[in-house]
Amino acid sequence: MKLFDRQKKWEINLYSYYDHAGIVRHLEDMARQGWQLEKSGSVFWTYRRCEPTEAHYAVVYFSKASQFDPEPPAEQREFWELCKATGWELVTNRYQMQIFRNPAPDAIPIETDPVVQVENVRAAMKKGSARANWCLLICSLLQLWLQFRSAYTIRDLLLHYPRRYIDYSQPYTVVSAPFDVDCCVKATVLQRDPDRRIKGGRMLSHVLAGDDTGMLALSWFNAPYAAEKLEPGTEYYFEGRVGGMMTRREILHPLVRTEAR
Repeated sequence: MKLFDRQKKWEINLYSYYDHAGIVRHLEDMARQGWQLEKSGSVFWTYRRCEPTEAHYAVVYFSKASQFDPEPPAEQREFWELCKATGWELVTNRYQMQIFRNPAPDAIPIETDPVVQVENVRAAMKKGSARANWCLLICSLLQLWLQFRSAYTIRDLLLHYPRRYIDYSQPYTVVSAPFDVDCCVKATVLQRDPDRRIKGGRMLSHVLAGDDTGMLALSWFNAPYAAEKLEPGTEYYFEGRVGGMMTRREILHPLVRTEAR
């Protein structure tokens, strides 16, 4: 997808961050169309109008770079100077990814050894995944702290009950299930209607269940697999918020359990 102006064009980048070969092919194709890359962002890439040319591009990953660096490390700047001396001009860089351009028709590749190229990409990916794992760990610890921040003693911790508790050992009948409250209803599947598409393009799956006290309508949007696994004549536990009328209740997107579970 591209957004135009007379001398500039903004393009939504659909390439993976580490798809260096695909990015190079795309940038060289854009140069042949008369557009040269000016800036790469996380979503939009900016191009500037130029004469159609057969420019060469290279995408190189510098694993020691980080988005938290106030300025590029000295080693990275030295690498840029070395590339510039061999005809490769730095176009833009984003974190570990660096994009170079060389107008020479016989340009020598920056990375001539495929093994070294793969190792650089692997090192960059490893550092990025490590940072993501640390962030996940910090978020998990923060969640635990927020969950138990009101527990100052062992007694507080033992009495820190969950906010939501569903007792499957004492399920409700269809009619006895309370309105607008999360609960568990035990009922038998009576029939499963064919899926149908409704307004907005969503797929509606509908199942009718019941017991001796009344009927229970079950509905799922864009989840046909949830209804397909239900067998007519089989008894299930349906967890959700009950609505509808007194003799015909309904649950939207219920969780389903069997006797064995």
